[in-house]
Amino acid sequence: MNPVSIKNMDYQVSGKRILHQINLEVLSGEIFAVIGMSGSGKTTLLKCLSGLRKPSSGEISLFGNNIVPIPEYEMDKIRMKVGLVFQYAALFDSLSVYDNVAFGLVQNGMAKGKDIKAIVARRLSEVEMEGSESMFPSELSGGMQKRVGLARALAMKPDLLLYDEPTSGLDPVIARNIDDLIVRTRERSGVTSVVVSHDIASVFRIADRIAMLEAGEIIICGTPEEIKSSDNPKVVEFIQSA
Repeated sequence: MNPVSIKNMDYQVSGKRILHQINLEVLSGEIFAVIGMSGSGKTTLLKCLSGLRKPSSGEISLFGNNIVPIPEYEMDKIRMKVGLVFQYAALFDSLSVYDNVAFGLVQNGMAKGKDIKAIVARRLSEVEMEGSESMFPSELSGGMQKRVGLARALAMKPDLLLYDEPTSGLDPVIARNIDDLIVRTRERSGVTSVVVSHDIASVFRIADRIAMLEAGEIIICGTPEEIKSSDNPKVVEFIQSA
């Protein structure tokens, strides 16, 4: 059973088609990337995967459960297995790094006291942010905020990690560090990862397989080598422009 399976999925808003006939299988433990131009439907696809949006039709199965028809309280149980790393980290400005990373653990009653402290310290160490517990988001650079956002997601021990534009807005050196961190996270925990990005260089470095969206439809899916060697004009144009 694959952790992610999407079958014949459509998503429409006010009659406008955003995603059409999406069919994808994400294998256990792989880093699967979704690329495409702005407005191609990448972020909408990620929101559907996380249960934040409901498709108009079709199926999305996470760990063998079709999440499209289930009520919100059942979706909350599945979300416990899913970590979402937002494009702009989405840290709580009024909370310290420690409280940001511990937030999900506290809210869901998953740990207490010394156990939370140990989990936070371990996750921050894994993203090379040890000793930052007392800092606040305003004191962190963009790259540091993304690391803390990943630590917060990892604190919940997810089986699936969803990354929304993880290298967006970062300089090339920091972006490469984030790429390395995504790969190390997979190697360390075996977590399955879905990365939505327009950063083609980043995707080619980290992804096992890549799907490209064009106007809400998947026009190619394959390994980085298969994407690079494609003669599809849209794929060629995207790679050359990037």
